[in-house]
Amino acid sequence: MLSLRDLQTQFETDLFDGNVAKSAYILKDGISVKERIAIYRHNVFSNYRKTLSAVYPVVERLVGEQFFRQAADSYISAYPSLSGDLNEYGANFPQFLTAYAPVSKLPYLPAVASLEWLIELVFHAADEMPKVLEKLINVPEDKYGELHFLLNPASQLFQSNYPVAKIWQVNQADWQGDCAVDLQLGGCELLILRKDFSISINPLAKGEYLMLLGLAKGEDINTSFCKAIEAQSELDLGGFLQKMVQEGILVDVRI
Repeated sequence: MLSLRDLQTQFETDLFDGNVAKSAYILKDGISVKERIAIYRHNVFSNYRKTLSAVYPVVERLVGEQFFRQAADSYISAYPSLSGDLNEYGANFPQFLTAYAPVSKLPYLPAVASLEWLIELVFHAADEMPKVLEKLINVPEDKYGELHFLLNPASQLFQSNYPVAKIWQVNQADWQGDCAVDLQLGGCELLILRKDFSISINPLAKGEYLMLLGLAKGEDINTSFCKAIEAQSELDLGGFLQKMVQEGILVDVRI
């Protein structure tokens, strides 16, 4: 007799690979073993497909419902859920698409998926009250360059060599303009931000992106700014920081 652990492991294997050769633990009772497994398999795959469709609507629109379903099924088989929270499922879908041969002629698709996953993360991220201004009051001016700013947890930075922001925009339900996107437009640097349950996708200049990226990695202002001005010599540090604090993008600071 199988232990509970072995039974669960065997059931998972049978469920995802469809092989019922070792399913003697399943009683027929008027329904074949294959049919019983198929019922569970259908329900599980259906729930996962719905989850992926909800997180990646632009990807689905770009490839079509039937193609997306096939890709989703391949992903589900390759990446079983490791969490009881469906909100965490789909994290590896951009990585999966990178190696998924049927979309090799759509090289921008994994980047679109990456943007959609970041949107999902931002939507479910925690709120945090800004503390920057009250903390700066007690910081000596000669220490400003050593400051480490913390980004809003409900924000994410994104960069791509493809015009992903435009692709995402023209595939929104309320888009009224031309849906054609010239891939030669070049890449983009973006900040995804949530305010009051509303998600905004904000384009950044190269220096702004590098500045925020450095701060997100834990660099101090001086280090981040030195990297940023190499890409954007006209970047005004004071004005940039003021804007980021006012818009709730930088929410905390420490030395």
